[in-house]
Formats: sequence, structure tokens, C-alpha cells
Amino acid sequence: MTRNQTLVNNLWAFGKHEKQRRILRNAEKRASHAKEAAAHEVIAVAMAKLIDIEGTATRRA
Repeated sequence: MTRNQTLVNNLWAFGKHEKQRRILRNAEKRASHAKEAAAHEVIAVAMAKLIDIEGTATRRA
């Protein structure tokens, strides 16, 4: 799964926004980061499910 750049980028973005949500004190900024984190979480979970369904085995042509 670490080779899937879409999954890696969305997990990174989720973590970045989640950290900001936790450390900021401004309620407006916290809400904004929570919204962004949730959006990236949805994409990352969907991608992980697709990868799990497809499998990680290497196929030869």
C-alpha cells in the first residue's frame, strides 16, 4: 500500500489537518481543519478498501 501515492498523500493530509485541529485554539480554524481531515479520511478509507479488494499480489502478463 505504500506504493499507492494517492493513499499516501491522503493519509499524510489527514494527519496534517488532524494535528492542526488538535493544537489550534481558534474554533473557526479548528472546524476548518476538522472538515479537511474528514474529507481526506473518506478518500483514504475508500482507497484502502479498493486496494484490499483488488489485492496486492503481483500479476504477470
